[in-house]
Amino acid sequence: MKKSAFDNLEEWDVVLDKLEGLKNKKQLDGHQKDLIRLIRYNDNWRLREAAIDASCQVKKPTCDLIEELLGIVSREDLYIDVRILATNALEHLFANASKAKTAEKNDIGAVASRTLECLTALSVAPQPPIFQKALVVSHERIKRTVQI
Repeated sequence: MKKSAFDNLEEWDVVLDKLEGLKNKKQLDGHQKDLIRLIRYNDNWRLREAAIDASCQVKKPTCDLIEELLGIVSREDLYIDVRILATNALEHLFANASKAKTAEKNDIGAVASRTLECLTALSVAPQPPIFQKALVVSHERIKRTVQI
């Protein structure tokens, strides 16, 4: 089993430095499981936001990373800003995935459909106006990007 790039998440300053280093070296594609771990970590909002922001640079996103971000968008117990950040990250990931080879695009197709369904369901439910707008805009951009 591959060792995590981030050992102790309680040492958040060290984790943020390592994450920044991976971003600068453009090595995030190989650390998507680590990004997922940071996104799931509920004890530090800085780590979660930094991981969501960093995920925008992933060129070949896995379905797991996309599903994790979709989970953040759907979580009503989280604050609106992080849900909007995750919505924007999904736009970037689908844009990056659309530039991939045809075989890799096929893997993303099913998760793109689920993402669009989820964004639609969230946008028809009562939401704060700023989040509602983010959902609608992201839905349209993702739909246009993946051409579903």
